[in-house]
Amino acid sequence: MRKKLFDFKTKPRKIHNVEPKREKKNKLNDSSKTRNILEKVKNSMKFLSNIGKNSKIKTRLVATFLVLTVVPISTVGIFSYNIARNTIKNKVSTFSTALLEQMSINLNSVLTSYQDMSTLVISNSKLSDLLWSTTSDDYDRFQRYNEQQDALSSIANSDPDVSSFFLYMGPDQESIGSISSGYSDYFKNQFGKSDLYNKIMKSNSGSFCWVTGLNKNDSEIYLFRKYTDVKYSKFSAIIVISIKSERFTNVAKKMKLDEGTSLRIFDTSKKNIFTFTSSGTKVPKNVKASPMVYQRKTGSFTQHNILTGYSTLNNGWKLAYEAPYRFIMKEVTFMGAMTLAVGAICILIAIIIGFAISLGISKPIGKFMEVMKKTEDGDLNISFIHNSKDEIGHLSSSFNVMIEKIKGIISSTQDAAQKVSSGTESINSSSKQSAESAKQVAAAVEEIAKGSVDQARKSEEAINTIKELADKIEVVTKGAEDVKKTSGKTKDIGVHSVSVVNELNQKTEESLKVVNEINDYMSALRDSSVAIEKIVEVIKGISDQTSLLSLNASIEAARAGEAGRGFAVVADEVRKLADQSAKSTGEISQIISDIRNKTEDTFVLVEKANVIFKAQEGSVKNTDSAFKEIITSTDYISSQLENITNIVKDMNAYKENAINAVEDISVLAEESSASTEQVMASIQEQTASSEEIAGLSDRLFAAVKQLNDSMTVFKL
Repeated sequence: MRKKLFDFKTKPRKIHNVEPKREKKNKLNDSSKTRNILEKVKNSMKFLSNIGKNSKIKTRLVATFLVLTVVPISTVGIFSYNIARNTIKNKVSTFSTALLEQMSINLNSVLTSYQDMSTLVISNSKLSDLLWSTTSDDYDRFQRYNEQQDALSSIANSDPDVSSFFLYMGPDQESIGSISSGYSDYFKNQFGKSDLYNKIMKSNSGSFCWVTGLNKNDSEIYLFRKYTDVKYSKFSAIIVISIKSERFTNVAKKMKLDEGTSLRIFDTSKKNIFTFTSSGTKVPKNVKASPMVYQRKTGSFTQHNILTGYSTLNNGWKLAYEAPYRFIMKEVTFMGAMTLAVGAICILIAIIIGFAISLGISKPIGKFMEVMKKTEDGDLNISFIHNSKDEIGHLSSSFNVMIEKIKGIISSTQDAAQKVSSGTESINSSSKQSAESAKQVAAAVEEIAKGSVDQARKSEEAINTIKELADKIEVVTKGAEDVKKTSGKTKDIGVHSVSVVNELNQKTEESLKVVNEINDYMSALRDSSVAIEKIVEVIKGISDQTSLLSLNASIEAARAGEAGRGFAVVADEVRKLADQSAKSTGEISQIISDIRNKTEDTFVLVEKANVIFKAQEGSVKNTDSAFKEIITSTDYISSQLENITNIVKDMNAYKENAINAVEDISVLAEESSASTEQVMASIQEQTASSEEIAGLSDRLFAAVKQLNDSMTVFKL
């Protein structure tokens, strides 16, 4: 894992070391993510709206509950996760910066202490004198060597982590000070020939050279410094200080590292010389630092999901802090998993609640649709019972009341139609009887007309006979007797005609009564139709108000924005129900309008029949008057015949008077003939009226039958 961190083949993603810029970039990323999330939510809402138009109410309710549950939880979860993630990133970045600063201070303090230790050697004038003093005496040389050792030991003994502290005098000279046993041969035989030695000799006396892994040993850190004597202004030796690696480990142990995090120290050759973790210290082999660590003195970058912060120590070493995101985001990942679990539970609860509520709404609506289907087929022996206080309960109550009222109206209409049918049959029967009576009266009147013609002819014969045969009184007397008998018959026919006319008049009055009853029934039926139309108008008004309420609800839902979308779907369904109610109300209005039109047609027919019967009544009265005049005239003829009989007896004396009387009789016969012709014409008119009444009765009966057939559609 650590080797992949410093693999140069992968180009790392750079993060600037300037904190405000990094925060600004994080905010921009958060804003972009937020817009993407809102856009996805918007597209999801459009998709759900399109699906909702072609799905059932139950499916839409369940989907609405899911959306109302998933969207808030998902939005809150994603926002919370992103905020927590960015917050932790920023906190870790800040913490790593502070940790690096503190660690840099501590390590710089350690490095400075050993550099100061080398400065103590340079500034020790006594040691300088001992190094450049000459003597030929072996004891003096020995004594001087011991003093040099003591001077260096006094400095080295102040730090127990110093394992070697000596002056390298040259390749062919003996070093002064304490040297670790494992390095004495190296410095004696190899160091003077190494590139490191040449590099140190070319450097300034004030520069420090920190070396690790000397002679393939990583347990010690070496500090080299060229020692040029200030007093004598010439090269004296190379100061070599060997520090145990535990000295740096102890500094790192004082820093409390989080799980999975580590601190690394890279030397100037980009070699990893120390790795400090929360579980201990490890020194990996062949690990190089990323080039980005050396681009700036301090900074941070992310590579392979590992946040790396770095700083530069005083000696040029790089201190790097590594924090893998899998450890940083451990709590955030757990929070995301918990959010998903809570979201899944809420979705399950939303599905259960959605199904429960959708069943509570769709089930009554399904039953109501079944009831309405039966109502469409004309079955009114139904009811919709829903014991609840919500809108469906009120709708069921209103529907049941409406059905009862429609049943009452249709029942009343059927009763009226039955009565009209019965009255029509009576009118038809009366009309036929009236026609038969008129035919009989016509036959009687025709006989009267024939009698009148014979009377006129006989009167002429009587005149001629009286003029020619005055002596044949007996014959005249006999003719007078015959005329008298004929007048009696004429009177009997007249009396019978009056009786027939009276009966016709009575039938006409009964027909008028029946027509008036039909008229009253039609008026009641028309009033019932008007009442039904008013009820339908009230229902239509309620439907319009419901539609208006749904429109207002949609407007309020639109004002509420995203929170009101579910309510907007419900308002749209209410509007559809109102439209369906308005459509049903229109169909009922059309049916009632047809009934009213048929009632108006029947009413017009009855009115025409009433006019005809009134005209018939007038004709019958005229006929009655004519027959009464005939009877009067016949009585008059009888009396005149009686007089003729008396006169005939005195005919010889009153022959001229008899002739005049016969002439009068002839005139009366002509008048009687004319009257008979008038009666005949009236009877013909009455017959035509009776036939017309019969035709109207048939048409009225057909209209009533059609009305009854229309009523049979409904089952009461």
